[in-house]
Amino acid sequence: NGSVLTNDNLATISVINSTFSENESFFDASAILNLTEEATYDIAYNTFYANNSNSGNAALRSKNMPMVDSVVENNIFAANVGGDCEFVSTIGTNFVNNLSNGGTCGSTAATGVSATLANNGGPTKTHKLLTMSNAIDNAVNDLTLVRNACPGTDQRQVARPFDGNGDGIFKCDIGAYESNKKVYQSAVSLSVKSETVTDTPAPTRLEAKR
Repeated sequence: NGSVLTNDNLATISVINSTFSENESFFDASAILNLTEEATYDIAYNTFYANNSNSGNAALRSKNMPMVDSVVENNIFAANVGGDCEFVSTIGTNFVNNLSNGGTCGSTAATGVSATLANNGGPTKTHKLLTMSNAIDNAVNDLTLVRNACPGTDQRQVARPFDGNGDGIFKCDIGAYESNKKVYQSAVSLSVKSETVTDTPAPTRLEAKR
């Protein structure tokens, strides 16, 4: 069917710190396809970019069967043809803090993600985060809200988290890539000292005539 990962067994599948880029499917989901009932998934800190399903299906799809006790959290979905997420039912699946251009996996579109799959270090290629990307330092790591804590490294084995926006707080980036360049946002204020100068007239010299 062309999907990168297809599950048709009652299995627990964990996909973390991975990039699915420019995959093409002619029949179904272009990245991950679930075909079984009661499969459990942990899909977190991944980047799904420019995957194409010619059949009009999404990058991540649960076909006919719901996923049970599953999470889709802190992922980037961008530029996918056919949509980002498609589920026969979202009951039993928790969607948290995903950036989704199509709005099917999350309500906020990803910005500042490089369109080029490139060697940015590490053993595999990634889509790096550009300056001021809304994925930088924006992952949710509260374990009362998500099931998967911030990994110790990203896909490239670069240490996470990194203070990418320079605010002194170390938070993971959303997706498979951790930006390790600081972006400083500072305000410069100029203070102008105002002084009032009063001219004092010179004393008048009086001369007495004899």
